[in-house]
Amino acid sequence: MQANDELEEEAPAPPTRRAAGGGFALSLTVLGLALSAYLLFDNRELFSYWASAAAPIELGAAGGYQLERLAENLPAHIQGAPGPVSRRFERFAQRYELVAVRGTPVLVRRRLAKDALLLDPAPFSATGRLVSDTALPEYREVYAVLAGRGEAVPRNGHLWVLLDGELPRSGWQTPALLAALLALLVLNVVALARRFLVR
Repeated sequence: MQANDELEEEAPAPPTRRAAGGGFALSLTVLGLALSAYLLFDNRELFSYWASAAAPIELGAAGGYQLERLAENLPAHIQGAPGPVSRRFERFAQRYELVAVRGTPVLVRRRLAKDALLLDPAPFSATGRLVSDTALPEYREVYAVLAGRGEAVPRNGHLWVLLDGELPRSGWQTPALLAALLALLVLNVVALARRFLVR
């Protein structure tokens, strides 16, 4: 009788619900860690641009463009006349248009007034973040249309997009995104560390 009691005491306890769900929690932690790390890496140029203190590159005006200064992920300024066609779209409840600076490889993405119906043909100037067409593949069809019509003239096989109004250290969206991704990364690192320390 005593032997049976000892055997019963030594029998392993059935796995608890917490232990059974431990693998799922670990998977979520690893997934969150990988996702936050990937998004931080994928947006590294956006974050580095926002933190930059660089002065805008002067690309010039009609008759005196300095296109050799075109560079990735730097602030730039250009003056010129728009081509006769633009492509309009909406992003985060804000209306934009993409228009070519006539005779150059530069397209400008600029905000539209709510009541704007027609393209304004007046010469304009724009200052903002300059990126190559490969950085914004979502506008691929627009590139083809504007280059095909001769409004945009590719340079070394590429067009450039000036994101008017996107200046270093301005706006709250970029630092907010950075803070959220860093917080997610830290939370998952801490959760993973605690899990292995407990073990």
